[in-house]
Amino acid sequence: MPRERGRLLDPNRRSLYTEALRPPPGYRVDCAVAATYSLDLEMLLSIPVSLALFSLPDKEQVLDNKVLLLEALERTVENLAVFAQVGRIHPASGLPALAGLVEPCVHEVVAPHGGAFHPKLWLLRFAPLAGAGGTPRIRLLVLSRNLTSDRSWDLSLALDGEPRGRNRRPNRSLAELLRALPDLAIRPLRPSYREMIDTLADEVHRMVWEMPDGVEELSFEVLGLRRRAWTPPVSKRLVVVSPFCQGAALEHLAGTTGAPVALVSRHEELAALEPEARDRFERCLVLQDTTEVEDGEEIPQKGPRLHGLHAKLYLFEQGWDTTLVLGSANATNAALLQGRNVELLAHLQGRRSRIGGVSELLQEAEGFGALLAPFVPSEDIAESDASERAAKEALEHARDALIEAKLSMTCAAEDGDHWRVRLRAATPVSIGEVRLRIWLATGHDQAARDGGALTDGDEIDLGRHPLALLCQFVGFELSLPGEHRLAFTLTVLMKNLPKARYAAIVASVLTDRAGFLAYLRLLLGDLWDETLAELGSAQGTGAWWKAGTAGETEPLLENMVRALARDPQRLRAIGRVIERLEERGGAGIVPPEFRKLWEAFALLLAETKG
Repeated sequence: MPRERGRLLDPNRRSLYTEALRPPPGYRVDCAVAATYSLDLEMLLSIPVSLALFSLPDKEQVLDNKVLLLEALERTVENLAVFAQVGRIHPASGLPALAGLVEPCVHEVVAPHGGAFHPKLWLLRFAPLAGAGGTPRIRLLVLSRNLTSDRSWDLSLALDGEPRGRNRRPNRSLAELLRALPDLAIRPLRPSYREMIDTLADEVHRMVWEMPDGVEELSFEVLGLRRRAWTPPVSKRLVVVSPFCQGAALEHLAGTTGAPVALVSRHEELAALEPEARDRFERCLVLQDTTEVEDGEEIPQKGPRLHGLHAKLYLFEQGWDTTLVLGSANATNAALLQGRNVELLAHLQGRRSRIGGVSELLQEAEGFGALLAPFVPSEDIAESDASERAAKEALEHARDALIEAKLSMTCAAEDGDHWRVRLRAATPVSIGEVRLRIWLATGHDQAARDGGALTDGDEIDLGRHPLALLCQFVGFELSLPGEHRLAFTLTVLMKNLPKARYAAIVASVLTDRAGFLAYLRLLLGDLWDETLAELGSAQGTGAWWKAGTAGETEPLLENMVRALARDPQRLRAIGRVIERLEERGGAGIVPPEFRKLWEAFALLLAETKG
């Protein structure tokens, strides 16, 4: 039978973000590291549910199921580190109290040479479940999209494998990027995060990856840690897919190939190029009937997310072989020539007869070509006028000033378990004529406070908030007359954040006995049983903890005995939540019958190691 051609890049094969993060059967997530340019905090809140092996259809259902979300966060957040470009966290408003639990894992970073921190990746370490056997496994996702809920045409590469033996040269750049992440962060990381990342980097350096079909060689390249231009492979034919592009970078690429066959980009980007740059390629193409918006260079503002081209791909034909280079790097000067942006690229090489080439990518029957149309210049697309460019520069300057202002917050207890929050800057913030509005991300932007006092060095009163809603994610909106706006979120340290906040967050979720018992079911349920997701929203009264979970006949008591023998950490988690509820006056939520049962297990647990 003839070999299938051109299937490595298949526009008809779709992958859901959350599905790609799910552990394989018989495994759990041991630790995870993500890198992204922009970050949606609601999207981040939904991720631990996938990491904990639960299954819900969409982000909204995850956020509505507070008991399930609490359990997923408890399992994963201490071993999850997310790195994002400072000032590019999407504006957030009305976040649930549980957002406070993800604060420690969000690390804002800057690129070392003044550009953008732009890689998009996930590295996940999977450990075998208790009693399942097997060795640890690692999954790498190299993406073209950020950790956001935007819907667009993206590319993803998923690789699984195991660390074995010696360090391997093709993995060196990827391991170097991991080791560099803590030092790019604007605030020191907890020692536990540094240790986790160092261990993961050592394992990645030794990885033996399971190759995609047809791929014979695989390597990684990181740009921007050292200031140098990218050296593309020499080729006979070349296709460039890049939402953003600039003339000098395109000239650099075209100079490495005998035939620059096609450039696929956004209509606005192609229109802004000099004709000579477009003419270097035989064909210039755009997505059909779509708004090409790329969120890797700038975050979208309020309003609906826009669809369009977001994939970045460089396809080189080299005789009988094809090299595919995919990842985060656009064909821009900052990314490819100046070495200012931090980028991650994966190089995959194989026989053209196995993985396809230019023709297979651009064919209309099964390739990407069916989605493309020739670029036709139009006069109605013009460059932004001088006033618009000036407004954008002023807003970006104001954002940079806020980032550099060493903002901090304090809180003070008031009556009724509410706390007064105040924000200040170490020095006056220079933002010119830009108007500034500020709010806690767990509050609502409609109640935002005017931030003009920061320009005089005065503090801003951000209002009264319940203890559970105290939050270190702060929303900012910058604006100028003429509907020019820039909104984003920053992490601002709250210097005297009460220790009792954690217990208050737990108590805000487990508000009654039904919620507490649903949480117990999740804690004691089998990790690989996805039907447990339904239990997080279970409602009921009475002592149903004696009757067993849905679809089972074993009572809760037997599950606790089994956990004591196989996985005592689950019982210790029950002890922690009882303690937090009692700290917050929520002891009445725990059924008295279960409290007596727990006291007996606590004695046994004290004698158990592990």
